[in-house]
Amino acid sequence: SIYYMVTTADEYRLIFTHNNYDAANTSQTPELLIADISLKTVDDPSINTYTQRSPISKTSLGPIPIPSTTNYWQSALVKISSEGELTYHPDADGFILANFSHAGYKNGDEEIPSVPVVKEISPIIGDNTVHIQRAINEVGALPLDENGIRGTLLLKKGLYPVMGPIRVPFDGVVIRGEGNTENPENSTILYDWYREPDGYASQRDVIMLGALSGSWAGGRRDEVPILDDVVPVGSYTIRIARSDVYQTGDVICIYHPCTEAWLAAVKYGEVGPPGEAYTQEFAWDTSTAPIYYHRYIKKTEHQGSETIITLDAPVFYPLNKSLSQSTIYHFDNVVAQKVGIENLRVAINATTRPDEGHAWNCIHFTNAENCWAKNVVAVNFGKSGFYTNRTTRTTIEDCHSLDPIAQTIGERMYNFSLSSQSQLILFKNCHARGGRHNYISNGTSTVSGCVIYNCKSEASRTRSEGHRQWTQGLLFDTYEDFNPNPPSKTATTLPVLGLFNRFEQGSGHGWATANSILWNCNIRTDFSTAEALANSPSKARSTINLEKPPTSQNYAIGCFLEKTSEIVPWTAGKNAGYIEGTNKAGLQPSSLYKAQLDWRHQLKTSIKPQVTASSGCSIFPNPVKDIIHIQCDNNETDCILNIYSWNGKKVFSKIVDPQQDIKIEDLISGVYLYQVILKNKTYTGKLIKK
Repeated sequence: SIYYMVTTADEYRLIFTHNNYDAANTSQTPELLIADISLKTVDDPSINTYTQRSPISKTSLGPIPIPSTTNYWQSALVKISSEGELTYHPDADGFILANFSHAGYKNGDEEIPSVPVVKEISPIIGDNTVHIQRAINEVGALPLDENGIRGTLLLKKGLYPVMGPIRVPFDGVVIRGEGNTENPENSTILYDWYREPDGYASQRDVIMLGALSGSWAGGRRDEVPILDDVVPVGSYTIRIARSDVYQTGDVICIYHPCTEAWLAAVKYGEVGPPGEAYTQEFAWDTSTAPIYYHRYIKKTEHQGSETIITLDAPVFYPLNKSLSQSTIYHFDNVVAQKVGIENLRVAINATTRPDEGHAWNCIHFTNAENCWAKNVVAVNFGKSGFYTNRTTRTTIEDCHSLDPIAQTIGERMYNFSLSSQSQLILFKNCHARGGRHNYISNGTSTVSGCVIYNCKSEASRTRSEGHRQWTQGLLFDTYEDFNPNPPSKTATTLPVLGLFNRFEQGSGHGWATANSILWNCNIRTDFSTAEALANSPSKARSTINLEKPPTSQNYAIGCFLEKTSEIVPWTAGKNAGYIEGTNKAGLQPSSLYKAQLDWRHQLKTSIKPQVTASSGCSIFPNPVKDIIHIQCDNNETDCILNIYSWNGKKVFSKIVDPQQDIKIEDLISGVYLYQVILKNKTYTGKLIKK
C-alpha cells in the first residue's frame, strides 16, 4: 500500500491509500481510508455558542382541507377497482402515466430496517468532529452481516459542536440520535459551529453519507444498441441482439444520447425569449441533456435472434430510435449501500439572511443506494437541508428542512434538493419551510422517477419544481403548500408548483421537466382566522404553472387552488399540460403512488365508489372479477342482494352487510341483473362478471 497525506485549509489531515497498488497503472485513484482525521485543535476557543433556533412551529396557518364528499371520481387516465387493480389509459397524445412505486429504499419492496446499536458515544467538551468520526470508523471496521449491515452508532442526547464534513462511507452503518428537537437536554444536536473568516460560504457539508467517488460511466463496457423503434413511457422491457452477456441481477445503464435530431424535436430546449425556440447564447447542444437510467435486470428471455430484458423500474421518457439511438451498458456501480441517519437534529451557525459564512448542506447523500434518513431535522443551511447526487432507491422520511439562511438568489435555499443522477428517490411525510424552492430537481436530464409523497411546503418564496434541463418523471402526490412568501409583499399571487419551460433563466434551463405529475395537490392557504392573517407574510393566492413539452406531457390531476383558472402556462402562448378535475373533491385513488405500490404488492387499496345523491345504492366495481361491494347513501348495514341471470333465473340471494366484501367467484362470466332490497326500497341495475 502507498499512503498519501493531504492537508485541506490546515484543518484536516486526510489519509488516502492504494490497496494492491499497481505502479504501472497511472490511472488509479486513491481511495479515502479515513484511518485518521483530526482537527488541529479540539478545544477551539472560537467555537460559537449554540443558539436554539427554528423549532418546528405550531403555526395556525395551513391548507384549507379538501371538502369531504360522496361523489367520488377517477381520472380518465387511470382506473382503479375495489381490489386495487389499476388500468391505465393513454391521453390524446398516446402517453400513459408511469409507475412511480419503485421509488425509495429497495425499490419500495422492503421496509427500512431497524439496525441494532453496536456502539454509543456522548458529547465531549469542545469540538466533537474527531470524536464522532473515529466512532463511525470503528463501526465501519466491523464485518457485514448476512443482510449487509454493520450496526448503528448511537449519539446520546446532547450538543455536539462539529466542523463538517463528517463522512459515512461504509456499507451498513447507521447514525442515530435520541431526539430531533432544538433542546440538547432531550435531543441529539450536531451543531456546525465553524464560520468562514472572510464571510463567504465554503459550501461544506455537515454530514456526507455514501461512497467518496463513483460515476455511472466508470468502467463502461459491453455497450449494445436497443432494438425497439420506441420504448414508451412506463415500459419495463427493452430488446437487444441476442446476448448472454446481460444476466438477471446485473446493474446496467440505459443511455439516450442528446443528438441533433432529438434537440430539434424539443426545439433546443426553447431557451430563448417567449416566442423564440432558442437564442444562440443559451441553446442546448449535444452535451446538455443526455438521459441515463440506472436499472437492475429482473429477467432476461431469449427469443430467436433477440434478448428481451425486463427492468426493475420503468423508463420515464419514450426512447425513440428515430431521434436518438439508445444503448445499454455495464458499468462499475461504486456506491455505499444501507447507510442511514435517524432521529437527530443538524443545525448550522448562521446569523440572519443574507449571511453565507457557514456550512452549506446539512445532509448530503452521494454515491449512495438503498439508503435512508428518518426523523431528522435540518436548519439554517445555505443551500440544502437534504441533498442527493449519484443516489438511487433512497428514502427520506418524516424529515424537516427548515429556514435556510443565505442570499435569496440562484443555487441557494433548496430545502430538499435532487441533484445530478438522483433517481427513484422518495420524500415521504416531509416538511419544508422558508426555501426559495422547497422541493426541487436541479440535476437536469439524469434525474427521474422521484416522488414527493404526503409532504408539506410552508412559506415558499417561489415554486417547488423541476428546475432545469429535462428532469423526467417527477411526482408530487397528496402534497400541500401553504402560506406563500413572495418577494414583493404587495404580490397578489405566487406560483408555488411548476412543471414548465424556464427559458434562458440561469444556465439556460429551458424545458425543466417532462412526463411529471401533480396529483391531488392542495395549495389553498387558510386565512380564515385573525391569528393566521397576523402570521402570514402575505395574503397572496398560490398558483400552478403547467406546460406541455414537445415529445412528452405534464399533468395536474385533482389539484386544489383558490381559482380553478389559475393552473396556467408560465408564458402566454405555451400549451398547457393535461389538466383534470381541478377543485373537484373525491379523487380516487387519493394517492397515485400509494395505489401503485399497493397493487404491485397485491395489497388492497382503500377506495370509495362513485355515488351520486340520487343513486340510492350502487354496486362496485362493475365489471367485477370476484368481490363486490354495495354503497348506499344512508350507510345501512344490512340489505338483501339478489342476482339474476339474463334469462331471469336467480343465481345468488343473501342478506349482506354493504360494508363487507361480497364474494361472487362462483358465478360464471357474463351479464347479470342485480336487485338490492333496503327496507322499503328496491334498487336494480346491470352487473358484468369478468
